[in-house]
Amino acid sequence: CPPGSVTSGGDGNTTRTRCDPCPAGFSCDGTSAQTPCEAGSYAEGGASSCSPCLAGTASADRAANCTECGADNMYSENEADVCLTCHEGSFTTGGAASTRTSCSECPAGSACNGTSAVVACSRGFFTAETGASNCTACAPGSTTTKAGATQCKFCLAGTYLSADLVCVACDADNLYSGNLATNFSVCRPGSFTAGGTETTRTSCYECPAGSSCDGTSVVKPCPAGTFSAN
Repeated sequence: CPPGSVTSGGDGNTTRTRCDPCPAGFSCDGTSAQTPCEAGSYAEGGASSCSPCLAGTASADRAANCTECGADNMYSENEADVCLTCHEGSFTTGGAASTRTSCSECPAGSACNGTSAVVACSRGFFTAETGASNCTACAPGSTTTKAGATQCKFCLAGTYLSADLVCVACDADNLYSGNLATNFSVCRPGSFTAGGTETTRTSCYECPAGSSCDGTSVVKPCPAGTFSAN
């Protein structure tokens, strides 16, 4: 009786009357012994040894075959008895969507929901640490320069955060802003701007006595025969 088969019948080890294929889930060496396959392995009918389950699949003991993990957020290594869940903040790789073989921590600058999807944070959002399941919005007056950012950069004085989440210049000599601005401010007549350039003014001051100001950076001394007290 060849390996992969099992003897039966008779009244002892020396008087067997049958030789049949080994049943599924067992290995047989040609004697009457049937060895059950351990969890993480399998055997189809007629096997002389049990075969290991490959990564991305799993089996209980005495299995006739290995079962795929079956979901993009499930994975296993070789000879697994069960598939494991890849939790939020991590992502799966290897195999196909139903046979993932590993689970890794989500990289900084991205968000992961436990499947194979690794989503880069969009502009204006970031993740500073690994293992994030959601991206964090930048604080008001700050943004990121590109997708997949690990930190935010604040808008400098003379610029402000636009609706497109881009730091843009105030763009006029009578407009100004401080750091982390979400909009520009208007310097009114009777005051003057200072700092930066004509398009990136950073402050607004009251016009000094003896001068006139129109809200731009121009401070005009009063001509002879005229004055301003304030």
